[in-house]
Amino acid sequence: QKGHTVLFKEQSHHGYDLQMYTPRNIYGDLFAFMKSLAFFDPEQTPTRLFSINAKRMRSERQFYFEMWSLDQPPHGFEEVFPQTDAPY
Repeated sequence: QKGHTVLFKEQSHHGYDLQMYTPRNIYGDLFAFMKSLAFFDPEQTPTRLFSINAKRMRSERQFYFEMWSLDQPPHGFEEVFPQTDAPY
């Protein structure tokens, strides 16, 4: 139905992925929430958070970039820091 948000779990190669479809762009809200989770305790082991532009994805392999290229993420992947503002 129109106007509803749909969230579902989908089997992937290494576990599960979450898929979400929404009637509006929630990127800004989700960005702020995920950033607050990643950086809530400065005393903990550092967490690395990346914002990914799905339009730049060339293959599913890029989602697993931390296995082969963590120091040089693929084009369209931006590392988020505590001082990073939401793009929009």
